[in-house]
Amino acid sequence: MLHALRIAVLILVTHSSFASDAVQCEPRGIPDDAWVPTSISAEEAMEFVPRRLLVMRSFWHSGSEALVIADPREAGDLFFLLAGNSTVGHACGFHWALVFEDASRKIVQHLHNKDCEAYRDFPDEIQERLHRYFRSVDDAPTHHLLDVEIDPAADPNAVAKLLERDGRLVFFLAPPDARFPRLSITQYEHGAISSSDDEEKEIEIQARTRAKIDSILALLASRERARVFEEPMQCLIGTGDGMYEYGMRATVVFPLSFDETRLKLYEQQLRPGSTIDFLNVEAPEEPWFERPVSYTLTLASPEPWSKELERSIRKASPAIRKVTVVESRRLDE
Repeated sequence: MLHALRIAVLILVTHSSFASDAVQCEPRGIPDDAWVPTSISAEEAMEFVPRRLLVMRSFWHSGSEALVIADPREAGDLFFLLAGNSTVGHACGFHWALVFEDASRKIVQHLHNKDCEAYRDFPDEIQERLHRYFRSVDDAPTHHLLDVEIDPAADPNAVAKLLERDGRLVFFLAPPDARFPRLSITQYEHGAISSSDDEEKEIEIQARTRAKIDSILALLASRERARVFEEPMQCLIGTGDGMYEYGMRATVVFPLSFDETRLKLYEQQLRPGSTIDFLNVEAPEEPWFERPVSYTLTLASPEPWSKELERSIRKASPAIRKVTVVESRRLDE
């Protein structure tokens, strides 16, 4: 209840006329259009209550050392500072990943660049706290990260419970549905770009493309028990000759027992519907099917990898196939 009230206060403050008096002043000299929302929205924060925080190296930084903040209040405080905040858009990559986890094992992540990250609200408090955490990872890590590959047919929650002993913690950095067979679907509409007054036409094409992909998703859901894994995303590909392809892509997952030869039944519906390949431009991807051979849990261990530790981990469940040290982790992989 207290957490919800604090988030509500954040929303009121940052959208009120006295916001500048309630939060630290934004860094000077940064134009308004340079700010972009953080990956944690104020609306999402109303429904997500962190129970712990994992601070780990990512992208440009390597190493298995990590910091786990097990105090829900401390994890929630940082979550509160980042939720609904803004950071300066950049293309510098990232050095650190902040992984917030709730009681259901759902995660919300935020990436940070140690050299060029700036925050609009609470900049000093956020930077001070993050730098303190990063120094702890470098100088006095609480945990060391291991990748534990398991049979995709195994229940990740059941395996996680077997692994979580002697101070070890498990994080689902990849959603559990990633272990299921999945299909990437793309649909395109071909059109001409003339001027900015074609907004109405563009909206119509977008709606038509969305209707096509929604009908495919509904068909696969009803006949093959498929469910959406990645929501439809839009893309616009210009061809350089005044023409374009408006596209939309989504990914669905199937039950483990799904027979991929059944996709031939939907060959007509799954065609991308693109003519861009006739315009000397790289053709859009055909429907792409993948059956994962494993699912990876991230284990945070108080002790670094050793042969004895690995043997102990492997004994926890026959579903465990491989244990490796996490040297670097990109959360989008």
